[in-house]
Amino acid sequence: MKKHLFFGIIFAAGLAASPVFAQESALSQATEMAQDQEKTKLDPEQLPDPIKATIMNNESLKGLQIKEAWQIVDPSGEAHFKVVFDENGSDLTKKFKADGTEIKE
Repeated sequence: MKKHLFFGIIFAAGLAASPVFAQESALSQATEMAQDQEKTKLDPEQLPDPIKATIMNNESLKGLQIKEAWQIVDPSGEAHFKVVFDENGSDLTKKFKADGTEIKE
């Protein structure tokens, strides 16, 4: 009887710990992916003209102030741009390809 109880407790502890190990694995994969990308902070004026045009032609974005702009280059050398807008005190983040196309997530 004690053996069954002991093995039951060990089994339950193993099940309880498995999500912790899974989270650590996912976190390390996300960290590795982030390290493979090169991020460069830009002045909003340095954004490519197609992205500026997309922002100016978008009714919901053209009146917002740009707080931050980043160029992100992945390991293959392809760049996209992350733009953080100030939307009434909260951040609104959009991603764009160099040709001005918005990247929907």
